[in-house]
Amino acid sequence: MKVAKTVLFILGVSLAGYALFTEEPSKVMPFVLLILGCFMILKSVDELNKVKHPYVVFFQVAVGVIAIFASYQAFMVK
Repeated sequence: MKVAKTVLFILGVSLAGYALFTEEPSKVMPFVLLILGCFMILKSVDELNKVKHPYVVFFQVAVGVIAIFASYQAFMVK
């Protein structure tokens, strides 16, 4: 789980940095949103195992689902 979160984090930051320096970041941003959504869902599963604050888990799942939905909408616009 930790390896997957680390890989998604590094991939998301590197793609966001690439989008920052390219001419057309709109081509890269759907991928960044998809990675962000997957990262947030994995983070919520990890937080659910700790069971410190259950309301944080629901918020993180909601943010992850919204990010994946926004990514889907961005892919459909192309």
